[in-house]
Amino acid sequence: MIALNDLNKIGFGAYRVSIDSPENEKALLHAIKCGCNLIDTASNYGNGKSEKLIGKVLQQVKSDSVFVVTKAGYISHDNLSVLQALHKKGKGLIEVVDVSDELKHSIHPDYLEAQIETSLNRLNRTHIDGFLLHTPEYYFEGKDLVSTLEYYQRIKKAFEFLEGKVEKGIIRYYGVSSNTLTVHKNEPNSTDLNTLIDIANQVSTKNHFKL
Repeated sequence: MIALNDLNKIGFGAYRVSIDSPENEKALLHAIKCGCNLIDTASNYGNGKSEKLIGKVLQQVKSDSVFVVTKAGYISHDNLSVLQALHKKGKGLIEVVDVSDELKHSIHPDYLEAQIETSLNRLNRTHIDGFLLHTPEYYFEGKDLVSTLEYYQRIKKAFEFLEGKVEKGIIRYYGVSSNTLTVHKNEPNSTDLNTLIDIANQVSTKNHFKL
């Protein structure tokens, strides 16, 4: 498996790619063959079609020569059915942000567990190199107000869960993809980098949180 120090400084962003596009497939395959070893995607990109494309392409190359980053948190389109299935099992019922009828958000372990399994199936892989909590500050935009303290408590719960996934070999590293990352703790509705580092160290002195 590729080491962090061996990653390209520029990766292949898979936000708008789809398994339905032969051109996208050719572009990704060309990038990998030219030496690109970092691919960034997310469970909600293209309603899962981005991850599916990557899974298809990785069957044509040496999969472990590529570092794949994916994310979870946004719940829309087909991912809404993932959440509904959890609800029927009595799981994923708490800490869900209702942004609208078409958009929810959750970083609760129940949802992350289900989404990791879905992403692994799409990617045709047994592990995820980098797994990111996708824009967790959506917790500040829900119908129910969330305090900053509770926000970081939820992130800590997610980090504890992800550290357990590292121990099982399901993911290698984890982190946070944030639109409001800051180093100023008092900035409202933002995610403070130093607090994230502190939380990761509380979870484990040998944690696998990466910036």
